[in-house]
Amino acid sequence: QPGQDWQVVNLSQKTQTPVVGAATAWTTTDGSETVEHLAARTAAGDLVEFSWRPTRDWTATSVSPRINAWFDDAPASWLSRNGPAWVEHLAGQARNGDLVVAYRETGRDWKGANATSRAQSRVIYAASHLAGVWRSGDYGTTWRQLTRPQPAEGATATMALLAPAVLDVAVSPIDPDLVFAAVWDDQRVDGSGGGLYRSTDGGRTWSQVQVAAEESKRASQVRFAPDDPKLVYAAMGTKIVRSRDGGGSWDDLAPSNLGGRRMWHVAVAPQQRGGTRRVYAAGPGSLWYSADGGDTWNEDFGLHSVAHLPPYGPGNLVGLAADGQSVWRWTGVGDGWTKIGGTYTAVFAGGREIYATHPAHGN
Repeated sequence: QPGQDWQVVNLSQKTQTPVVGAATAWTTTDGSETVEHLAARTAAGDLVEFSWRPTRDWTATSVSPRINAWFDDAPASWLSRNGPAWVEHLAGQARNGDLVVAYRETGRDWKGANATSRAQSRVIYAASHLAGVWRSGDYGTTWRQLTRPQPAEGATATMALLAPAVLDVAVSPIDPDLVFAAVWDDQRVDGSGGGLYRSTDGGRTWSQVQVAAEESKRASQVRFAPDDPKLVYAAMGTKIVRSRDGGGSWDDLAPSNLGGRRMWHVAVAPQQRGGTRRVYAAGPGSLWYSADGGDTWNEDFGLHSVAHLPPYGPGNLVGLAADGQSVWRWTGVGDGWTKIGGTYTAVFAGGREIYATHPAHGN
C-alpha cells in the first residue's frame, strides 16, 4: 500500500492452493473498494483465481469446474467493457490443445467459451419435419442425413434418433458436437419415440433424455441460454423442462394454472444484475413469463395470440395480435401491452404463436 514497505504474502499457504508456473494479475473496483486479482493453474490443471480487498483477506476460487476446462499453461488476463460493466477475462491452452476463455462481469460467476471450437467450426444442423436431422460440415454447401444403418431383422435399434419428425434442433454455443433435437411422435403405437433427444458426438448417436407426455406426443422447441452454455430449456407441450448441466439432468417446470393448455414455444433471456433471469413460454392463445429462471410463472392476459417479430427496441417483447393487423409491445410488467402505431393492412411474422426476446436484454 502507498506509504508502506513491501510485504511478502504466501497465497498458496494462506489459501491452501499450491500452483505451478507463472501468474497473471489485474485489478477491479467494487463500489469504493479496489479489488486485486491473481490467477494461475495448479499441477492438476485447475485454473484458480485469487482475490483480495481491504475488507477481506485473500481467497481462492476454482474456475475450471465452473467452465469445464483444465489447462496446461499459464493464463493471460485482460479487461473489457460491456456497456457500463467491466468484463474480466482469463485465457489459456486447455489440455486438449484448444484455446479456452473464462470470462465474467465483475461481481458475477465465471463462464467459459472455447475459442478454438468457435473459430474453426463450420458445422450447421437442420431439422426436417419428415426426414430427421441433417448436418453440414462446410457452412451448408453439402449435407448428410444423420441416420444409422438399419438393425438386423428382429433386432432393436439402439442409440438412434427414432422419430423422423424433428421440429427443432439446438447446438451448444461452445461444443458443436453437443446437439438437441425436439421430436414429434414417431407414429409407433405407444408414441414413446416423441420427446427430446441429445447427442454428444455430432449426431452419430442419440439418447432420449425426455419422453413426451401422451397428451402432447412431442417436444417442440429447445433453446440454450445466451449467456450460459450449460443452461438448456425445452418446450414439451405439457411443461417446460430445464437442464443446468448441458442435458445430463432435467427439472420439470409448469405453471400451476396450465390446466389442459399447451406450451409449445420457449425463449430465455440473459441473466440480469441481481440474478434475475426471464423465461417466456407460449401456446395456443396463452403466454407465460417467469422472472426466476422458470421456478415460478405468471400468465399474461394482454394478447390472445403472439407471433415472432424482430424486437422493437431494447428490452421489449414484441407481439403480433390475433387479428394479424396490429403490433404490440410488452414492457415486462403484468399485462402491460401497448399498441405500436395504428392498424395495418397486413402484418406478417415468422410463424404462429412464436416470440423472441432481445438478445442482450431480458425484458
